[in-house]
Amino acid sequence: MDLLKWAENYWPYDEAEEADRQSFLQLLEMRKKNSVSLYKRECLPAHITVSCWIVNAKRNHTLLGFHNLYKHWGWFGGHADGETDLLFVARKEAAEECGLQSMKLLAEEPIDFCILGVGAHYKNQMQVPAHLHLNFTYLFEADENELVRPKPDENKAVSWIANNRLLAVTNEESTTPVYKRIMDKVRERKL
Repeated sequence: MDLLKWAENYWPYDEAEEADRQSFLQLLEMRKKNSVSLYKRECLPAHITVSCWIVNAKRNHTLLGFHNLYKHWGWFGGHADGETDLLFVARKEAAEECGLQSMKLLAEEPIDFCILGVGAHYKNQMQVPAHLHLNFTYLFEADENELVRPKPDENKAVSWIANNRLLAVTNEESTTPVYKRIMDKVRERKL
């Protein structure tokens, strides 16, 4: 995906998404000057991540995992780690983190973009500095009856959560507004 072209043409849903888009455009300009790849987590201040928003056919449940690192229910996803095909990353992360193999893509382009702050933490016994995730979210549909399973080193549970309960169980301050916005977008698209 040509990130600059995408960012220039993306139509933001609300003021928060527009502010994130403007910040992303500035980061892209900085990257051109410094030749640092936003696709790699070695770009310590900010790098690209990809998330999957997975709904059932009726659009009344969303598949979430209980994440070990963040200690809350949330979407599946991960770092691009040098891969520029973000849809490929989304599919790979869903397969790895919840075991789904047969997801139907509902929108060719990301359904949402946001910049999320990540606090300093330890991962694999190494200090990770505070940084930003430039997050692209893809929308998928999956069969609620397909076997799902957690990935023990990433999450300890995977479950279909009723949308009317989703914001209550996710309760993460930074992602709650994003989840609400995505749920609104899914409802409005009538896919």
